[in-house]
Amino acid sequence: TVIVENSPRLLSTCVAPIIQAIWQALSGIVEVYEQVVVHGTAEHELELDPADDVDGDRISVEALAWELMECVREVVACRHTRKYVKDELRPLAFTQIRYMQVTADQLEAWSTDVNAYIAHEDEGSFETSVRISAAEVFSEICESFGAEGWQAVLS
Repeated sequence: TVIVENSPRLLSTCVAPIIQAIWQALSGIVEVYEQVVVHGTAEHELELDPADDVDGDRISVEALAWELMECVREVVACRHTRKYVKDELRPLAFTQIRYMQVTADQLEAWSTDVNAYIAHEDEGSFETSVRISAAEVFSEICESFGAEGWQAVLS
């Protein structure tokens, strides 16, 4: 994400394969994300207990999805790299919708405290989540691609 944000021109010769790999990873884990995070179940009984790495960062399917999504958001936002996702706007928008689902934990928490939902969805919130990140990618598609982005989102 930092490289795309700060040095997109330096990546011009190798950015397409990198973006393709990020896209494949993001679309490839969406089913696992839905099973483990959204529904709170895993059909294949995956052992995906969240853990922390040596820096204290969370290692989980949710953390991976969030990191990949942040990179996609930067690619869409950057005028030098957005051309690489232009042909994939519809699948990208559909994948973001899948990541925007309310999780079982969120549903439980928000059912008992509506203010928690309001705080989570507030744009000024410092809380990060896959849901918020997916919504930001969704917005960036519309902003960066104009009518073509809106068409991809609405179809």
